[in-house]
Amino acid sequence: QDLFGFYNYMEGRYKATELARLLWQFDSYNNEKGTSEFKGEMPLNLVLLDEMNLARVEYYFSDLLSKLETRNGLDFEDVAQRRRAEIELECNAANGVNEMKRLFVSPHTLFVGTMNEDESTQMLSDKVIDRSNVLRFGCPKQLKQPGLQASDKSGFIAAWQKNGRITTKIWDSWCKPLDGTSGGIDFLQETVTPVIDALNQIRRPYGFRVDKAMKLYVANYPGGRHKDAVADQIEMKLLPKLNGVELQDGRFEEVKKAMANAINKTEDKQLANAFEQACSQNDMFFKWRGVMR
Repeated sequence: QDLFGFYNYMEGRYKATELARLLWQFDSYNNEKGTSEFKGEMPLNLVLLDEMNLARVEYYFSDLLSKLETRNGLDFEDVAQRRRAEIELECNAANGVNEMKRLFVSPHTLFVGTMNEDESTQMLSDKVIDRSNVLRFGCPKQLKQPGLQASDKSGFIAAWQKNGRITTKIWDSWCKPLDGTSGGIDFLQETVTPVIDALNQIRRPYGFRVDKAMKLYVANYPGGRHKDAVADQIEMKLLPKLNGVELQDGRFEEVKKAMANAINKTEDKQLANAFEQACSQNDMFFKWRGVMR
């Protein structure tokens, strides 16, 4: 209801949120009128969830996450297949289930969230981390003093004015398929395979979902910097799986060794230092706080 709205029995109509209105407008399968104005140039939508972890993300976003993932491998033009990924909105309970509206969230809508980590917020579970990439921003090394010149944004503004808006067609042209021939994917598999075996020993494995997500990330990393891409995925996907493992557990040493070797292959010194600090902390359990770059 927080995301999409609810049926108001007193007023006899559906009280949609702005997000629901946006998604309905760009649903070309269930709303024929909504996309007619774009004439094939479908814009790319970016939904920002600000302070998204004030409540547990799983409480309000898990159903949508499941629907977004269900889209993988479906033929959207096949009604029967697409229905599996559609969201049902109860619009008139008095007339039965036939009055439910169906909403399909197309891949041209992207979701980004901002978070703080303190005593007032909630941590992300593996379910959310496995389906996302988390970028951490630490405190600046040097704070600007009053009166100093602000950051130069002219380059960003010029690039934005030149492109106007990003359409789905432009976005699709940027996305690289997972064809298995990328040298970066080969490097990824070579680097993380020993880590997979070590994670299995402490019952912290991961499945096909994370494996595919990591490969897609590496395949689409700009500039072909394979080592940087693999380092990101070790930081974002693998190290959080060690949270809660006892540092004094004998099996942790094998994981630590495998993880350290994988990180060394990426030549990311900041990641190596952050991992070493996490392993040498005084707590009983491993706690990954990411790399503050």
